Amino acid sequence: MPRRILPSLAFCAAALLAVTASAEPLPEPPPGSRPSAPVPLDAATAAGLLGVPATGIGVRRDAGPPPAWEITRDGRLLGVVGSSWEITGSIGYSGKPIDILVAVSPEARIAGARLVRQSEPVLTLGISPEDIAAYVARFRGIDLTKPHLTAFGSEGDLPPVIARATVSSGVIRDAILRTARTLALSRGFVRGAGSRIDRTRFEEKSWRALVAEGALSRVTVTLDEARAALAGAKVPPPPGDKPFLDLWVGLIDPPTIGRNLLGLHLYNRVMAQLGAGDAALFVASRGLYSHRGTAWRRSGVFDRLELVQGERRLRFRAEDFTRIDRLAPSDAPEFKEISVFRIPASTGFDPALPFRVEVEARRPKSDGGEAAMRIGVDYVLPRKYVLAPPPETLPEATPLWKSAWEAKRGRVLGVASGSVS
Repeated sequence: MPRRILPSLAFCAAALLAVTASAEPLPEPPPGSRPSAPVPLDAATAAGLLGVPATGIGVRRDAGPPPAWEITRDGRLLGVVGSSWEITGSIGYSGKPIDILVAVSPEARIAGARLVRQSEPVLTLGISPEDIAAYVARFRGIDLTKPHLTAFGSEGDLPPVIARATVSSGVIRDAILRTARTLALSRGFVRGAGSRIDRTRFEEKSWRALVAEGALSRVTVTLDEARAALAGAKVPPPPGDKPFLDLWVGLIDPPTIGRNLLGLHLYNRVMAQLGAGDAALFVASRGLYSHRGTAWRRSGVFDRLELVQGERRLRFRAEDFTRIDRLAPSDAPEFKEISVFRIPASTGFDPALPFRVEVEARRPKSDGGEAAMRIGVDYVLPRKYVLAPPPETLPEATPLWKSAWEAKRGRVLGVASGSVS
């Protein structure tokens, strides 16, 4: 094979891998590589991003989190603008920063996006910087309250990827959507239970540290325990103290949890698939039994797995599933299966409240019946990742006169009764 075509084949192979959910992770930015100062933003650029005249535009820097510029006219907020590099640390397939200015309107729409810098290798394939800039600009008008479930496709409202630049188009798309949703959630442009989760702060933590703070919950059922629970099965589990199912769960919406588990690129890709109010559930397991099974490939529903919160019992569909092949922390255990499931906002699930994940195991019995057991693990998101409700939703303080009246109500009524008699 001639040597000169090897780079092209390598790039195509990398592109094919990146399209799958089990792709090799893209390079992580080096520690401390976030810019020390934001890119400058003038009134003309801000107006262009928002699609409004520049006359009378005010640009005010807000430290956040996340950091952004508030764009106003006559005291009215027109939108906010943020840098993808500053907010998400977005880097491309090249391993170098991609910086995109993203404007979001109070209606939770992407008002505009502009490429600031990039160093992608697609330029060697005949794709110009103008092609990439035009692709970025086509995100104007995207509704952030809707989920965009495609990884690299053109379904829905998302602009189609650039031919011969699938990987770079994908990471650019993820950077735009992730930045826009972070801005919309933090500025209160979208509401709902999902907006109560802190999706902006990030702190590097190991697997051990995440477990210690309760960000992950676990339950283990041994072969002997499963054998007893499935008594009468035609083919019972073998005896032993090894795991029948070692199950771990956690919510990965907070970057300190999700980004540490998945790595920056895969985390951004997963979170970009969420709509406003959606949540993302991490499920990992090892042992003899599978939490996924295989029936979902035919039915489109994961019939073994169920999420329980109050009276709600939720099952996951194939379109809400992302397969993960390996975790980012060096101290993470080896798992047989790792899954991430989108929990749609329409289900009424509240990520700030406790819930339970259950896996059902069934085996045919000799008498024609079925032996079954449920393996459940309880979870509650650590309070440090739950934002306080906005002031308008807080209960009003009881006036002092009313508190005094309530405290002395019995005595007052007694006096009144005595005076009447």
